[in-house]
Amino acid sequence: QYKVRFGAYPIGDSASVFRALTGDNRDKTIFVELGPKSTNIKGELLDPWGTPYMIYFSRDLPLIRSAGKNKIFDAKRDKGCDDVFGG
Repeated sequence: QYKVRFGAYPIGDSASVFRALTGDNRDKTIFVELGPKSTNIKGELLDPWGTPYMIYFSRDLPLIRSAGKNKIFDAKRDKGCDDVFGG
């Protein structure tokens, strides 16, 4: 919906993207409402284990990645990789 409204995805690091989605944009439009314990002091959205999600874009798709239970962003090919990928 952000892209439809503004013509592009929000830019910047993960914290900047989440701030834009929660109302820090030119129209002050809220696209996502987050509870107070969902973010850290930098404004990064936290996964269930308390690690900030990584958000990035591949071509024209936003992708979100959680470091998983071990709180480490593993290489996909690593044995025991528990990262969670979503788009």
